[in-house]
Amino acid sequence: MKGKAVFNHDIPAPIREQLSSPEFAQEFLAGMGEVFKIEDILSRPAEFYIQLPDETISTGFCMYGVEFRFTGLSVNGRPCSMFHHALRCLESIVCKHIQIGIQRFGNPDIRVQFFGVLALDAVIETAPASGIYSNLVETTPRWLAYSPAS
Repeated sequence: MKGKAVFNHDIPAPIREQLSSPEFAQEFLAGMGEVFKIEDILSRPAEFYIQLPDETISTGFCMYGVEFRFTGLSVNGRPCSMFHHALRCLESIVCKHIQIGIQRFGNPDIRVQFFGVLALDAVIETAPASGIYSNLVETTPRWLAYSPAS
């Protein structure tokens, strides 16, 4: 299973560094290991890893985008609820690290849109009782911004 961020080529360095850090990779993989009940996920680097981010072309000043995908997930009889929980976990961990980078950058005008995706090898119901099935389970796009310290 592979996790990978894609973000604007000119995203501020603190956000880039945060999403490229061993601390982020360890926290993300440990979280996914817990959700999917995978033993020793951090000691299996050929099976579970975070790839270096790809870059996109920027279209606006102080507005950036981060998409994060976790791919290669096998449904293999796992309940849909496990994938829905994994998507919430993905969003929580990635947004936490984006927010850390935003705060370190310190520009009150910065805005980052986050979008998360799980890519599965089979279709599941994309949200409980939605009646919609896909092999992609996605978050709702979410904006993150600088927050002054209280």
